[in-house]
Amino acid sequence: MPAYKGTIYNSKLRSLCGVAPTVTTTIGAFRTAANANGTGYEICEAAKRTFLQALFILLFRSTNGQAALGLGRTTGNSSAVESGTLNDKPLIWGDQTGTNGVKFMGIEHFWGNVFDFMDGISQDSADFLYKIYGPYNDSGSGYLTGPALPNGGYINDMDFANGYGMVPSATVSSESDSQYHDSFYKGSSGVVRYVGGYWGGGTGAGAFCWDEYSASDTYSYIGASLFATPQ
Repeated sequence: MPAYKGTIYNSKLRSLCGVAPTVTTTIGAFRTAANANGTGYEICEAAKRTFLQALFILLFRSTNGQAALGLGRTTGNSSAVESGTLNDKPLIWGDQTGTNGVKFMGIEHFWGNVFDFMDGISQDSADFLYKIYGPYNDSGSGYLTGPALPNGGYINDMDFANGYGMVPSATVSSESDSQYHDSFYKGSSGVVRYVGGYWGGGTGAGAFCWDEYSASDTYSYIGASLFATPQ
């Protein structure tokens, strides 16, 4: 798991202190830069993020991350901050300012600052598609079929299984009426996923936030983080 949001340096995705996170880059380019580190290196993987989400629920006995730990860097900002601003904070830390960020299990900005592209989950027009380990692709080719997609909204329930871990199964229109208090965007067939929220995500951001775009899209608020599986 990374300590910081990812930065592409010498054509490799790295977890580095004191630098701006790389953004405005396609998920495919991020994936290539992660893979360039060697076998087992990927961008954020759905299976590993689900593990962290489960740990969060266990430790905080809550599915409302922004209330339980902190808003994250999600409100009142116009850009991302460099990595390392939370180095002096403990392994788990947050506040309600909306500008400082959160830290969970040593991971800076587990939500907020910039979104993380996430591999291992895709979709067709009706269902989630999933893959537990790499190699991954943009289209979901070769992935297994998971449960049905819910409508977009605030996540009110999750579907759990060993294969895909935890995916949204029901939504409501109001954040305050939801059980998970984070947003989910449905999208169309073949979209890629990014998670967590960004510097202006507000109440939609959080540990369980899911968003989507075309694989060719790039934005200044979407980045990636480096994950690794021991070989």
